Amino acid sequence: MEPIRALRPRSTELLRGDLRDVSLVSLLQLAQVEAISGWLRVEGRGEITLLKGHVGGVACGRLSGVEALRELAFHDRGRFVLARGEPAGDRCGDNVTFALMDAYRLRDEWKRLADAVLRRVDDRPWKPTGGPFDPIVLELDGHRTLAELVDPALGIVTLVIDAALDALRLGLVERVPDAQRRPPPRAVVDSEDFDDLVDRGRALARRGDYDAAESLLRRALARRPDDRAVQQNLRALARRRAAAGPDAEEFR
Repeated sequence: MEPIRALRPRSTELLRGDLRDVSLVSLLQLAQVEAISGWLRVEGRGEITLLKGHVGGVACGRLSGVEALRELAFHDRGRFVLARGEPAGDRCGDNVTFALMDAYRLRDEWKRLADAVLRRVDDRPWKPTGGPFDPIVLELDGHRTLAELVDPALGIVTLVIDAALDALRLGLVERVPDAQRRPPPRAVVDSEDFDDLVDRGRALARRGDYDAAESLLRRALARRPDDRAVQQNLRALARRRAAAGPDAEEFR
């Protein structure tokens, strides 16, 4: 989490606190009642420009506009600063009410999805879409929950929720019943060296041999299930496939 940045030039801090105590929706209502022009910044996530109480530009990570506002409203904790000033621009945002209402919908969906363990359907191979769910699909391992696979710091939780719901609806992934969930794999001790598996997997990925690279990296992950470097390499592998577009080689 990055610290809250210094206030913009010619701005006056009005309120500082935590979204656990006052919601983002309440802050926007306050800004509207008081016709505040300035900025509402949420630490480590993003910023909303306010134009006489109305929402202007919104940024949250790589998201902007309605998607960014929805992501900011989805999270119910985080430090914020509300400041008065003279922001650039004079255009108010569109679909503000939709974004806020949809954030509440996604909170309810997340309550049902967060603890779900998903797996790919064998006869329905996943084709990369270029979206944020691609690298997560690669890590559906039968024992980790969706919440364990989604990094909230990336600012794309809401996009992942909708993508996961679509994948479930289309039958591309399915929930693992409690009785079939596998415990986390124990570290395997055999003749294969962990570092060698990782190095060979990276080399194969650079050459474009994604199936062999995934196999080696997953064998490395079985030896050290909590190794963040291997997890990141698997995500990077998924992004490489996604970058090739929907016509890229399917992975299973």
